Amino acid sequence: MKTIVKSALVALTVSVFAIPASAVECVAAPVSVQDTIVKKDTVVKEDTPMFFAQSEVVYTKIEVSEVPAQVSEAVAAKYEGYTIAEAAKGSDNSYKLVIKKEEASLTVYFDENGGFLKEETPAEETVVA
Repeated sequence: MKTIVKSALVALTVSVFAIPASAVECVAAPVSVQDTIVKKDTVVKEDTPMFFAQSEVVYTKIEVSEVPAQVSEAVAAKYEGYTIAEAAKGSDNSYKLVIKKEEASLTVYFDENGGFLKEETPAEETVVA
């Protein structure tokens, strides 16, 4: 009996590895990256949306009065003496603000919660024609 079982295992192993390359497409069962195997014979589809990184944030000009209080307070705390001269809201809900103090001017970026993102001086800004 042991001999029959061993022979069957050897035959099964040989048949699995002896599949011609042209037959691989017919034998292989594709599994999506989004599939999750719950049990041996059960596959559950996960419908998770795919988000693509936005290559560039698009800013739309807004009134200075439309800037959230959290953002205005963060600007006042970080840039004492500066006032917001221009404001724009980004497609990612960030804010691009031009702030001025006497003759000095800066462009600063904050997230919607008042978190500082970055700062640009006028020489760093790029002008698109």
